[in-house]
This record gives sequence, C-alpha cells and structure tokens, in this order.
Amino acid sequence: MLSASYADKAAALQGIEDGLRTFYRAYPDAPAASVDRAVATATHAYERNVFPSMKVTWGFYANNVGHSDPGPSPFPGCFRCHDESHRTRDGKAISQDCSLCHTIE
Repeated sequence: MLSASYADKAAALQGIEDGLRTFYRAYPDAPAASVDRAVATATHAYERNVFPSMKVTWGFYANNVGHSDPGPSPFPGCFRCHDESHRTRDGKAISQDCSLCHTIE
C-alpha cells in the first residue's frame, strides 16, 4: 500500500487505511487497537518517506541503516561510511571499528 500510486496525499492516506482494514478483516481476532496502530504507523511512514511532487516513492532511496547481508549488496549499510575511505577535514578516516557505534561486552 505504501508503494501504490495515489492521486494526492489525502487519497494515499485513505488508500493505505482502507487497504489495511480490508487486509485485517481476514483476521477477525485481531484487536481493533492493533489494527488502528498499524494504520497510524503506515500512514505516518508514508507521510515521512513519500513525496510525489519530488518523485520520491516508497523504497526510492537505498536503506543504508545497519549491516548488509553477507556478500555483494547494492546497499552497503554501515560500510557506506565506515569504509576507511571517508575522511574528516583533518584527514582522519571513519574507522570500521564496531565499538564506535556498539557497546561490545
């Protein structure tokens, strides 16, 4: 529903809500509050990530959050910046040392 095309923002928000509510009708035991949260979360995600006037759709930009899967990947995750090639103005590289971002015990 987030990647569908809509006429405008109002139509998108309504389409996402209608689609989710239709989907959850197949699960009559789903608590109404949970369905409401799913609708709120999905519409919030649309509002923060989809900008049709700028031709930015859901999934348009690569996800560089976190680690990539082993092997070649079009989305390098952490290593997009932590590749020892990105440098500060004084020439210091951004290290690949995991302890920069993680507490390892």
